Amino acid sequence: MFLDFNDIDRDGMLNLDEWRACKAPSELKIAPDLCTSDEFKRLDLDRSGKVSVNELRNLVFQKISWQKDPCASWPPSRQNADQNKSR
Repeated sequence: MFLDFNDIDRDGMLNLDEWRACKAPSELKIAPDLCTSDEFKRLDLDRSGKVSVNELRNLVFQKISWQKDPCASWPPSRQNADQNKSR
């Protein structure tokens, strides 16, 4: 979601310009120091000049998080339905 939201040229990766201009969609919260050149250099493990989805995986739980549980609006589990079968 973060990558797709900021991938302006739609190549599936983020270049330095896209990275420095990054924003978070309303569903996500990002660390204030995320969109820096230093962070980009740290994440660009293969030194391609772009950050791929695989390189972003290292970051997801450290500096990107959900504003709220993305499953919160799902219907209740079927556990109650299973309990009712035994009656």
